[in-house]
Amino acid sequence: MRAAIATQAGSPDAANEDWAGVLVPGLAVVLDGLSAPDGTGTGCRHGTPWYVSQLGPRLLALAADPARSLADALAEAIRQVASLHPGCDLTHPGTPSATVVLLRALEERADYLALADATLLLDTVDGLQVVSDERVNQLAGKERAAANQVPVGSALKLRRRVQLTRALRRTRNRPGGYWVAAADPQAASQAVTGTLPARSLQRAVLLKGPWVSA
Repeated sequence: MRAAIATQAGSPDAANEDWAGVLVPGLAVVLDGLSAPDGTGTGCRHGTPWYVSQLGPRLLALAADPARSLADALAEAIRQVASLHPGCDLTHPGTPSATVVLLRALEERADYLALADATLLLDTVDGLQVVSDERVNQLAGKERAAANQVPVGSALKLRRRVQLTRALRRTRNRPGGYWVAAADPQAASQAVTGTLPARSLQRAVLLKGPWVSA
């Protein structure tokens, strides 16, 4: 297996909120950490960069066991990270969280998982297959449109990002809304998962989601 990773912080003045890792012979994960605009709060003293740096390595290690489903690996990784900061308010709707895309290529099969709008592109002998969880993009349409209508970097843009964030948080990790990796292992059961024959997979690309805000 040959692999390449590229990532860049959203701002030169901020720590990178994303995380990516590869474990040979065929395991890869990309986490897209959700930002918390000023004034929205998280209930946690650690922050998103810390969260993804804790979740990513644990998820890789757990998913390396072919007897464990990817959803089970993600649930256990979420559970382990939650146990690291019990003093934080893990029930806060803005608790550090991330989208997840995970691929595990074994000798006979390739398993995949996507949670929230991170995207997996599978180049197969039968054509290109796109895997993504689009539920978040179907929510807070009014607030999303309002945020997209103003220039990046403006004071109004920041205010509308806060409005969008608050609207999305009201539907985060609850039935009828959308799900991300945060502090509740139950979110893993809501991921998009699947399997395909390993011989049909030629290449794969794991991409973070195009979030306006989170």
